[in-house]
Amino acid sequence: MSGVFFSKLAIQGVSVPILKTSEYCTISTESSQIILIYSPSSVFFLQGFSVYVWDTSLGAITYFGNASLEIPFGNKIYTSQLTSMGMGKDLIQFSESLIIQAGQQICITCSPSGPINMQTWQGNLIGYANLST
Repeated sequence: MSGVFFSKLAIQGVSVPILKTSEYCTISTESSQIILIYSPSSVFFLQGFSVYVWDTSLGAITYFGNASLEIPFGNKIYTSQLTSMGMGKDLIQFSESLIIQAGQQICITCSPSGPINMQTWQGNLIGYANLST
């Protein structure tokens, strides 16, 4: 992810950059499978997220399914269709950080298309906790 994400930190007090990442392998086509879930312990400023998916069995999948950002789990605020030959990806950077209260769940989920081979999904969250809030 771009270094632009942390450009505002110097003017917002004492801040700690946070990057969360997780991988999930599946052959299921069940919707809203959790790739990554994070509950911050203090106010969290979400600056962006990314999702990658690839066909672990080296097939020729061109439509992998949907990936969503949910805040909290079950409340989709962004959904993307991931398509490509062999690997799909989506990178979202918010122009203004989303403010997430302490204890609020942030989830990246997937809803694979079917029928599918083994797929590996990766989710990444990037942001910061401002210790002065």
